Amino acid sequence: MIHVIRDSQKSFFICTAVTFLICNLSHAQESSSDKMEFFERKIRPVLVEHCYECHNSADTAESDLAVDFRNGLLNGGVSGASVV
Repeated sequence: MIHVIRDSQKSFFICTAVTFLICNLSHAQESSSDKMEFFERKIRPVLVEHCYECHNSADTAESDLAVDFRNGLLNGGVSGASVV
């Protein structure tokens, strides 16, 4: 049971960090191509490695959260918005 809690805490930390990065990205004064490049290099690999298996729009969106498209992140899931 402790192992599950640690995995849950790790997932929460990763999702929080990704959300923080996305929020900073949305407020940056960079061009949209710079933002897209940053997202593709820094954010998407983290989402793919840690989130996509359970939170995708193709097969399953656990808790109704899909992280594989912009509106999925912006709309959030069952517990509310994932990006504010």
